[in-house]
Amino acid sequence: MNVLCEIVYEHVDYYFDKYIEEMQVRTSKRISVPTFWRSLAYCELETMA
Repeated sequence: MNVLCEIVYEHVDYYFDKYIEEMQVRTSKRISVPTFWRSLAYCELETMA
């Protein structure tokens, strides 16, 4: 989850697909949109989206 938080703070202007793509690059794992949303909630960032 820390990876996602870092990505969001580094790239506040990304769209969902770019965040998911960046997560895949950094972690070598593909995540779904629902998983992305849960991760945002975990980072307490869902209101930013």
